[in-house]
Amino acid sequence: MAQEKSFVIDIVTPDKMALSLKAISLSAPGVEGYFGVLANHAPMMTELKPGKLKIVEVDDMRAIVVIGGGFLEVENNKVVILADSVDYVEEKKVRDFDGLNMAQADIALADAEQRLKALQAN
Repeated sequence: MAQEKSFVIDIVTPDKMALSLKAISLSAPGVEGYFGVLANHAPMMTELKPGKLKIVEVDDMRAIVVIGGGFLEVENNKVVILADSVDYVEEKKVRDFDGLNMAQADIALADAEQRLKALQAN
């Protein structure tokens, strides 16, 4: 039997279900650096720092999602991201991530990092 080549990603914030999609790969900002997730990944849970999620969807769409930190769990071909905030989302059918508006994602990321610093100062 062939192994599954895709997995589900659910991104949840304190307010809502921000995004749910089927993906082929995910790159996420762990506290010790970026890491990747593919289908059939071993179960894991980790903390995320503010950063960009890079997602390759099953229909050749590419997505950039800027989050304000949170936690990620992988289990049974499903990734659940509990994000403090989702600050930017862009999806396009492009060959690689260079076709997405990284400048706008960088601005959203800077805003998320600034909010985090303000919270930590209090």
